[in-house]
Amino acid sequence: VTGLLIGTIIGVAFLGGIPVGPLIAAGILALLLGKI
Repeated sequence: VTGLLIGTIIGVAFLGGIPVGPLIAAGILALLLGKI
């Protein structure tokens, strides 16, 4: 859940608040967390 919240914030920041932002951001977060 925390990841989705952070992902939503990142999505809004990069995509200007597009509703699809959270999904894309969640995917990016998954990649970043996978590298850590």
